[in-house]
Amino acid sequence: MTDSVKLAEEPEFIVLNLDGEKAVETSQRWLKKYENAWPPPKKGADEFHQVSDEMRIEIVAALATPAFRKDVDKRCKGCLTG
Repeated sequence: MTDSVKLAEEPEFIVLNLDGEKAVETSQRWLKKYENAWPPPKKGADEFHQVSDEMRIEIVAALATPAFRKDVDKRCKGCLTG
């Protein structure tokens, strides 16, 4: 979602949250997967950011359930019609 920071300021998105408990469980599961890659070898900041970005992408993908995606879609449409 390009420019999602701007959307976070819209009234339709003020109370949009991921399930905190599920976020912790999912993060712990993915941290186990990446434990051998973390911290990345001392090859520089680029590799550090690449590994952390990959991990965040996988965590968000696991948390963005169909119901959550439907809710976000509804809120986006509310911004357009609001």
